[in-house]
Amino acid sequence: MCPFLIDYCDITIDDDRFSQADAVVYHMRDHVDIQGANSKRKAHQRFVFNLWESPAHTENLNGFKQFFNWTMTYRFQSDIITSYYSGNPYVHISSPFHQLMLKEKSMKNLNISFNKKLDQLTDEIFAKKKLGTAVALITNCGGSSGRMTFIQSLQKYIDVKIYGRCGESCPANRNCREFLAENYYFLLSFENSRCTEYASKSLIDFTNRIRIFSFSLAEKFFETLEHPIIPVVLGRTNYSYFIPSSGYINTNQFTTMKALAEYLNQTRNDKKKYESYFAWKKDYVWGLSQFFTPFCDLCVRLHLDTKPKVYDDISKWWFDGACEKPSILP
Repeated sequence: MCPFLIDYCDITIDDDRFSQADAVVYHMRDHVDIQGANSKRKAHQRFVFNLWESPAHTENLNGFKQFFNWTMTYRFQSDIITSYYSGNPYVHISSPFHQLMLKEKSMKNLNISFNKKLDQLTDEIFAKKKLGTAVALITNCGGSSGRMTFIQSLQKYIDVKIYGRCGESCPANRNCREFLAENYYFLLSFENSRCTEYASKSLIDFTNRIRIFSFSLAEKFFETLEHPIIPVVLGRTNYSYFIPSSGYINTNQFTTMKALAEYLNQTRNDKKKYESYFAWKKDYVWGLSQFFTPFCDLCVRLHLDTKPKVYDDISKWWFDGACEKPSILP
């Protein structure tokens, strides 16, 4: 999982080694035996609070006062940031990190393969986009963000097709996201809740209570960036933290649903304008996922950070002011 830290950290899910662990990571969607954990806890251990879901979909945390030392979530103020970005990482070609990786690859023959994504669309790509203007891939028909209501309102002004559990099925022999990108112009990457810095998952695989666990990520916004389709976002995240704002359309920039629909239609019908949303990719490379896992960061932090720390009230840290009620454009 961390090829350059193999001699520094041992990652395991073996409960028999609990007392040997320097850090124990708890995924809070699973049951946590607080009493059992405290009875086995060693003074040097860091208990790590881990979540990829938003506070809107988190159960009561009042029983975890002074239990956790570190946090591992998608929020930027976490001790270890675990954004969905880490599943599809990309870096600017001029960044010091990219230059370092090039040097290390050359000197140490590292198995790193950099690749570029499409930054110019061909006439063939445009010719295939015949099924409609906008599309959404949704597996949770509920959620607190009001995204289904938003889409229904948008459908009054522009054609929007829904796929997934809440709509039609993609062809069985096709990667669904690739199919949508080939046939539509815009993908509505709407989150199921509007919470600070939350960008939701499509797939996560977890063990139960774990020390260190493996996972698979395919996130709506970030995975969309690999395909020739423009993401349209609805959330409470500053997406420009991850890519230039010229790479997506933010619904928050529009005052009415009609104005949003008109902009989408205008962009669809203006090839040069549509292509401009992919220009940022020419300066970025993909292919560094093995260096962007939160457990690599956790390993490094365990070696460097010896300061005592405890969260007195993890519930307050996680919930207070985190989410907002949905608001639909008039």
